Amino acid sequence: MQNRLHKLLDSEQLTPAKFAEILGVQRSAISHILTGRNNPSFDLISKIIHKFPALNSDWLITGKGNMYKTLVQGSLFDLDTPKKDDISDKVTPIKPAEQILVTGVKNEAEAPKNNLDTSVKKLESASRMVKRIVVFYTDNTFEEFISTP
Repeated sequence: MQNRLHKLLDSEQLTPAKFAEILGVQRSAISHILTGRNNPSFDLISKIIHKFPALNSDWLITGKGNMYKTLVQGSLFDLDTPKKDDISDKVTPIKPAEQILVTGVKNEAEAPKNNLDTSVKKLESASRMVKRIVVFYTDNTFEEFISTP
């Protein structure tokens, strides 16, 4: 597992100190694991899997498979319209006017940064509420915004 942790740190471009900070453990614990002095505990493996959800837990534990989970769905940005049989009759595509309702703004420059409160309040009168928004960046990182009831 020592080698796999080294690969994970390289892939995520993390120093051992930053990795320890992300996991909420002491730097010495990570250092001892990376040098082979100690084996990681179940608690540490659990923290890694929780903090890096794209990581394939089978790969981390056994070394089998790919380092990261593979996506089975198509791109989020595919413009192909799904066939009616493929989706429920209740699902409808978002029209431009509805996009303004969801974001609460007409263009991104007016959008509040890291704040779901504005957009959630706009939807309070609607029958549906925004539950989660995930933003994917070009540097292969992402941010997740979860609305609280």
